[in-house]
Amino acid sequence: MVLADPFWTYSYKFKTNKTPTKVETLLRSCFSCYVPISGAPRNFPVKNQLLPLRVGPLNMFNMECRMGGVGKVNGSLFQYSFTATKNHLDGLGSSISFSFRSDTYLYVTAKVGNAWLNNAQYKGGAIQAWTNYAKKLSAAK
Repeated sequence: MVLADPFWTYSYKFKTNKTPTKVETLLRSCFSCYVPISGAPRNFPVKNQLLPLRVGPLNMFNMECRMGGVGKVNGSLFQYSFTATKNHLDGLGSSISFSFRSDTYLYVTAKVGNAWLNNAQYKGGAIQAWTNYAKKLSAAK
């Protein structure tokens, strides 16, 4: 018997007009100023930090996660990731990564374990959130 993988993925990219080094500087100066998710901390999270994130109307959807790793490559890449807790809407084991590359784009890649969310409404909400993130970074001085 073969079991299907319950996870599905999405990947999007958004123009930021900022180098990875500039994005890192902005996020380390005020993480919650740019990340468009309720509950994001002001300080850049440390590895394994619990993040009580919420989204949606009246912040009704629990997006609790833990900070994953951070990666850098000499000004050409800055990236970080979150891993969903059991309380996260996407399901335990879900994850999302944010990569800022020298082409001045934000690349968002997610692995989602909740099959019910594999629909246009959920994906549209993700696109809206990450578009807002990129716009905030793009507008920053």
